[in-house]
Amino acid sequence: MLADLAKNIGGVVYSGQVIGIVQWLKFNGYDVPTNIAETRALIEWLAFELPEPPALGDYHELLHADESSPFHLSMADRKIITQTVHELTQGAASLLQVLAFANFNLIPAQDIRDNADKFLHNFLRRKTARALGETLHARLGWHLEANNADVRERQVNELVIAALIIDMQLRSDQPLVAGYDFYQPANSTLSAAEVRVLFEQHLVDLGLSEAHNAPLAAHLLIAGAAPELLIDQIPPGLTLDKPGWVTARQSAAVVEHAAPGSSRAMTFAQLKAFSELTPVSGELDKLYEAAAIPAVVDWAVLNGVIPYRSDKDYDKTTVIKASAYFSRYMEALAQSETGLSTAPPDRRKIALRALEQVMPAGAYLEQPAFEIKYLDSFGERSWLEGLKAAHPAGILTEFWNFLASATDNNQYAINGLLRLRLSILDLYLSGDLVEDGQLSDKFKTRDNFHPPADAFTRLAELQSPSQLFDQAFDRYYRNVREGLSSLIKMAITQMPEHDRQALTSGKMTFYTVRKEVNPLNPQQETQIQRDEANGRYGIILCCDDGDRLRAYELFTLRGVCYERPDLALKLQDTGLIHQRPTLSYTGSKYDFQDKNKASEWPLDYAAYREGSEPRQGMTSKVVVEKLWQLQLQETDVRAVPLFFSAQLDEIAQCVLDNHPVARREELYAALDVRNGLEEWRDTREIVENLAINVIVPFKQCIEDIRSGRTDRVAEGIGGCILDGLSVIGLLVGLGASAASIIAKTGSTTLKLLKVAKAVARAAVSLINPLDGLPALARKGFRLVKRGVVFAGETALDTAHTASVQLKRLIHGVESRDWLRLSHTGDVRQATWRGADALGEAIDIAVLERNQDWHALSIRTGGAWGPRLKLLDLGNFAPLKRLFGRFKPFSYTRGYLKKAIPRARTKLDNSINALSQLSSNDDIRAVLKHVFGNDSDEVAQHVSKHLSAMRKDLESISFSNVTFRPHQPGVIASLSPPAYKRWQRALRTGEKIDESAGRFLSIYPDNLDEFYKLSRYDDGSVADVLIHEMSHGGPDTLDLYYGKVYPELHQAEFDAVGLLELARDARKAHPDNLINPHHALAHRPGFVEFNQVKASLPKLVQDHPALANAESYMLAVSLLDQAQTRPAILSFNVKTIDNAVRNTAAGKFLQGPLLLNLAKPVS
Repeated sequence: MLADLAKNIGGVVYSGQVIGIVQWLKFNGYDVPTNIAETRALIEWLAFELPEPPALGDYHELLHADESSPFHLSMADRKIITQTVHELTQGAASLLQVLAFANFNLIPAQDIRDNADKFLHNFLRRKTARALGETLHARLGWHLEANNADVRERQVNELVIAALIIDMQLRSDQPLVAGYDFYQPANSTLSAAEVRVLFEQHLVDLGLSEAHNAPLAAHLLIAGAAPELLIDQIPPGLTLDKPGWVTARQSAAVVEHAAPGSSRAMTFAQLKAFSELTPVSGELDKLYEAAAIPAVVDWAVLNGVIPYRSDKDYDKTTVIKASAYFSRYMEALAQSETGLSTAPPDRRKIALRALEQVMPAGAYLEQPAFEIKYLDSFGERSWLEGLKAAHPAGILTEFWNFLASATDNNQYAINGLLRLRLSILDLYLSGDLVEDGQLSDKFKTRDNFHPPADAFTRLAELQSPSQLFDQAFDRYYRNVREGLSSLIKMAITQMPEHDRQALTSGKMTFYTVRKEVNPLNPQQETQIQRDEANGRYGIILCCDDGDRLRAYELFTLRGVCYERPDLALKLQDTGLIHQRPTLSYTGSKYDFQDKNKASEWPLDYAAYREGSEPRQGMTSKVVVEKLWQLQLQETDVRAVPLFFSAQLDEIAQCVLDNHPVARREELYAALDVRNGLEEWRDTREIVENLAINVIVPFKQCIEDIRSGRTDRVAEGIGGCILDGLSVIGLLVGLGASAASIIAKTGSTTLKLLKVAKAVARAAVSLINPLDGLPALARKGFRLVKRGVVFAGETALDTAHTASVQLKRLIHGVESRDWLRLSHTGDVRQATWRGADALGEAIDIAVLERNQDWHALSIRTGGAWGPRLKLLDLGNFAPLKRLFGRFKPFSYTRGYLKKAIPRARTKLDNSINALSQLSSNDDIRAVLKHVFGNDSDEVAQHVSKHLSAMRKDLESISFSNVTFRPHQPGVIASLSPPAYKRWQRALRTGEKIDESAGRFLSIYPDNLDEFYKLSRYDDGSVADVLIHEMSHGGPDTLDLYYGKVYPELHQAEFDAVGLLELARDARKAHPDNLINPHHALAHRPGFVEFNQVKASLPKLVQDHPALANAESYMLAVSLLDQAQTRPAILSFNVKTIDNAVRNTAAGKFLQGPLLLNLAKPVS
């Protein structure tokens, strides 16, 4: 037994206090860390402290009990509760009012909200509540513990809380709560606190609660339906339509799934810290994805991306659209962060990386060890220096330069070029390192230069440094431009609705702001002088919708837009609205034009010219000029649709194309840092410096970001960018600090982008092969539990596993629950089926009370619920008690989940093998020996049936499986009528009762034992599934079986009966008295075969093995080996060939005939 236990828990059992961390992680399904980051992520989980869940959880757990639960409250039960409550209240007041203490109506509403849990516990301790709870137990026929006061109190509290909620619910409350949808479009711009107040008023308006009780009633309902609304200390700017609310809802849903009620005990800061934990298992990843889907769908509804449906019946297409928009929106916001805060390309670093790809890395690459040779220096000199050399003083100078160079004392040369000390990196950047694939000989090296051997052998492979820098710069500039575009769009989308309407419809005109230029000529100026003087950091937008002229200031890097009515009046008074746009000028930029005179304007010119924060009440003497104008068509002005609109894109592109903060060539010049030799050659140095000086503020921003020093970024001119990036934080609803933007890791926007991508993946993959029909296509968006969308039964199982993992990571072993059960020494295991007698029979823990059996409730700590009629009663085996396997069949489910894809793979390999029939004699031998014929017709027949089984396995889910009590000799069975109902439903989309689709029965006790005997081989369980599925599409019978000898490791499967059936079915009939293998035959199968034989194809009539399920299983196992273990297949075929060859005509094969089908013994 200890050895078996060791196999199940990872191969090792430790004694004493020793524990294997890797084994523990694997056993519990966690990812084993492979690097420092993953290890830190795991430690963060283990160190995170989730608040203690409230004693009554989320108040709704009893109401959420599944129909298969012995604690499920049926409609009849709820009606009894409603009648009992009505007797108590007489319809004159709510149940909450009857249970409340005197003067409760005097307590301020906010105090009730802040202390709701305490007030509810106070009410539950009152005599009226206790009496109601006892009455409800009696009328429902539920057991109420008499000998344990603590258990009794918990049981009474649970039912009274359920009664309070039932008293307030409407019959049409699904999927709404008391007829109210928290995420209706009208609530899009509201905070959680504001929505909570509206819900309270809704309860009052419907007569479900008295006004003074409404805060407590709302708390009770919200705790189970939208617990994220009860989180404490939510930032005031975080409204329901913000992306930040998506991550809040996702995190709250995950917490609630693990520990119902816990999220309302958390502050927003704690929940945000929880959201930053990285999932450490595949199940947790899927749970996080599933938890985000409803939040993203509601975000899309609130932002007008998808139409609102009050019944929440959103189909898969709608969910995909919502997730796609959310992903695009978060990518745009993230692009604004990364595009504007990413360090620009460093020319030297890029070149150094290129060098290190073809040369050994080392300090020698940057060692200034090269000097230009004297004679070669003449090729670098200008003609002016040539004139100087003709002068007597110049001749002496050159003689000195020659001596300095010839004696390796270039540092004393008069000529600056000869004094230059250059590195390999410098020469590479200047284009002087390589000549004809070899190291250039124009330069000499110093004595202390010792490069590695063969360092210069691959110089011909070097790429052009200019091309590398250009490529990096193009990527950087594209990101900067996209970031600025998003920043402009965000500035406008955050304006009030009437401003958004004005800015994106009708005539839009752009105006630039500058100082007067060309002071030496009072009457004239050139266009280039005007352009260079324009303030790049701001622009005036003027809108005319036909009714009113509006003006706005847009500051690009700051991401803000302000309405300025005084500027609109000034534009009208000066007549500038009729001015010719600058961009319509067609003359030369250097031609003189009449000068535009400066005048006083109500604006802060420094904000336009330097990027500083605009100051209110300022006036500046400036020139304002019309730049261009657009004619925009009306569009949807809701924030997210507007963000993606063509109108807003046209505005952003117009600003970036015609009034950029930095033109491409200017930014390129600012980043194209030259070395000494390049500067020597660069005759345009003055011109480039002038160009760079134009964009000094933006260049300083870039340099600050490159430095990585948060203090410089926040305090210096670089703050202009961070102010713009802080707008992103406002859009998200959570804010962002300068440090987090620079460090990236703390960026909420980037975390939300990960959420967006995960939801997009989850939405697209809502068709789960293990779950059959697409859950959302079948049930719409209503398959939601605790804020998590489950795409079918497998997703529910995954979520359960993730929930267990979460509890174990954060709480450790659930000791509190087990301590409650410490007095229940008489617990038994029983098999029970729900009252409708149609559901799956499940194993539960029961206790006997007053000669009746009741389910054990871990939540209340005792026997609870109605009297149960048990199908079977047994004891908890010691090993099961050790494992705590109170949840039925989880072990069996676990390996079945692995066996299903294994069966698919086997079928894929077999179908592929049949396509190679003509080129592989072993494959043809399999058909001959297993089915009695190796013709192409047989191959096509078998391939068609295998394809049908493969298709079925693509759609099967655990909703098609029933776990049945022990039945001797049976490990699985398939019901053909139920299978046909399921197939019809698949084809037609017809809805059938869940129990009607359960066609596959599993007998866990027997299958578990078989799994053990097969040495935990998932492939052997896959063989069982293939056998049973052959009874489905292929509609096979059971004529003959094989036999497994588990004690044999090399060849364990006795195929003698199956091979005899293929050789001569008539002779192999079980009624043949001389048949030595009759024990392997199934006589009822032969009887049925004779009954249907006339309706079967001629091929099957002649070869009955084609109608035998076990023959298909054997064939698949062997054909699979053609790809996975061809040597074993050859061994098996030779074994069969030898047996047949050694058997005389008319005689039976000698048994057992052992083949190797199982996994090899390691």
